[in-house]
Amino acid sequence: MSRTNLDFTPLLVTRNPSGSFYLIDKNTLEVVLCDAAGKELKRAGGSGTGSSGFIDPAEIIWRGMMLYVLDRGAKSVKLFDRFLNFIGEKKLDGIFVTSKIADPSSLTVNDFGEIFISDRLNHTILAADQAFNERNDIYYIENIPGKKMQFPVRIISDGDYVAVKDSAGLYLFDRFLNYINYTPLHKEEQFAGIPKGSLLLIENNTIRVSKLSAPEGIPRLYVLPDERIISPVVILNRLYYISGNTIASVNLDTLLYE
Repeated sequence: MSRTNLDFTPLLVTRNPSGSFYLIDKNTLEVVLCDAAGKELKRAGGSGTGSSGFIDPAEIIWRGMMLYVLDRGAKSVKLFDRFLNFIGEKKLDGIFVTSKIADPSSLTVNDFGEIFISDRLNHTILAADQAFNERNDIYYIENIPGKKMQFPVRIISDGDYVAVKDSAGLYLFDRFLNYINYTPLHKEEQFAGIPKGSLLLIENNTIRVSKLSAPEGIPRLYVLPDERIISPVVILNRLYYISGNTIASVNLDTLLYE
């Protein structure tokens, strides 16, 4: 396990393959670029309604050669390069013209560059291609047989899978939004990722890893030393999370199913 101390309180975290961290400063709402040791290199954005500012940053993710930041309040996605230079802003109302979007609660980008957004109020999952063109495969949660999703709070993709968490469980889809299965969750469980065909969940300070193909089976467990876990995310077979002013990470190789 490794730990990186920071001089500010982060709200969200992601990391690029070279080891640099991108975080949202909880107090200023700036995007902060730090090296692997936690040294601050650059800041961008901040609280405000300008093109690179944020009203309510809800998700931050690195994919390909870009940093995506979902601004829930502005209903837009802000794009930055690896050096935190502002690239542009994509207004979601301008992308999802047919389906409309009311409350974008979470965003993910898969390995193919496809973009998926959960709409908390409309109970829908929306998809766009790499160029931010609206796709036709919108999924209405009410379509799931025998299930009624509560408000979707987080969406994560990994390879060919897209997973959406609400307050009661986890809904798994393929990348074309064909429904696969449902996994009940404990009330306080957080969803961190789906690496190597596994579901990775965290309740309090315990990691629970289950097989995607058999989520009801006996899980693998690992207890974390921190009591308060914020913004857990899996990147390259490591779990990263925020605890206070620290970014902690755990190698998952021994926990994941092959």
